[in-house]
Amino acid sequence: MRVFDIQHIKGMEFEAVFFVSIDQLATLHPALFDKYLYVGITRAATYLDVTC
Repeated sequence: MRVFDIQHIKGMEFEAVFFVSIDQLATLHPALFDKYLYVGITRAATYLDVTC
């Protein structure tokens, strides 16, 4: 398993994508939350998991 920060996955695709503590992402980066969420969910080929 390889783990990437959301900032480093532009242009890549993955079989599965996991967002862990997405509520903290919104708190820490409110201006970038929509961008990070969009980039993350569009990288999942078959499986997307989101936890709060």
